Amino acid sequence: MIGTVLLIVAPAVCGAAAVRRGRLGAVTAVAGWFCAAMLVVVVLVGQALFAGEGALPPDDVRDRLPAGLRVAAQERSCGSGGCFREYTVRDVAGAPGTAVAERLRAAGVDGCRRRVWVPDLRRRCTDVSVGSDGAKVSVSLVGL
Repeated sequence: MIGTVLLIVAPAVCGAAAVRRGRLGAVTAVAGWFCAAMLVVVVLVGQALFAGEGALPPDDVRDRLPAGLRVAAQERSCGSGGCFREYTVRDVAGAPGTAVAERLRAAGVDGCRRRVWVPDLRRRCTDVSVGSDGAKVSVSLVGL
């Protein structure tokens, strides 16, 4: 979040300094544009280095569930490919896990989507499968 604010605000401030050519004229312009470019590079490299394997995806599955389904259990785990959240989803009326998984797929819960934050180039991927006690929903952040 801080990286996103820096990526949006700092280049604007540095660019404004570049456009306002005081007494130093071209030197001020070059310094301002160099400042803006360096801030963009620092934020993008920082996101690539520090938003890696340890980053958990957002906990927003409950918001995306169709009516009549609920999260019965939630786990967080990390492995060599990164961290993920796994949810056990059940039907309030007691429908079997296969029916719950089909409802989740029909609602578009599974699949990969780009995240909204500009500096974070990873995709949020959701996989729906059938477990012994309901449908399993696994959420992870994938690739740069």
